Amino acid sequence: MLTFEQQPQHTLHLTLQFPREDLLIAAPALAALGEQTPGQPLPKPLVDQIGDYLSHHLALSEDGDTLPMTLTEAHLESTYQPQLGDYVLVITEWNVKTEKPEPDSLLLKYDAVMHEVRNHRADVYWQTPDGATRPLAGFGFFHSAHGVRLNLQKARQE
Repeated sequence: MLTFEQQPQHTLHLTLQFPREDLLIAAPALAALGEQTPGQPLPKPLVDQIGDYLSHHLALSEDGDTLPMTLTEAHLESTYQPQLGDYVLVITEWNVKTEKPEPDSLLLKYDAVMHEVRNHRADVYWQTPDGATRPLAGFGFFHSAHGVRLNLQKARQE
């Protein structure tokens, strides 16, 4: 799941989360992540490895220009869903610098995890100032290669 939120000074905040087990399948080099305890700080070298992996599988552009993204945090969190049971999420937080104070749309290219776990899907949301979330897109591996257009202007107005 990817959730965008408007921040001041030409910045978007992006929260990206997915199951740890899926990441371990997609990126065996991150095996040390399987030994980490949810709720505890991750070692900086591991956070850097996660950021490196995601920087190869996540990109945003505005009007054809790639937007700079900075990983600000990564942690593990235990969760439960009735249909899945107990599992651990990898949660990363990013700052994205935009050209406009409030961009109308972005092109998202994202295939983290789904390049190996083909039934993995990405759901993208916009978070409003009052904390509500609005769906922007949902896609699987087939659509990830071409990028997905996110209509932020429409999400802000709903």
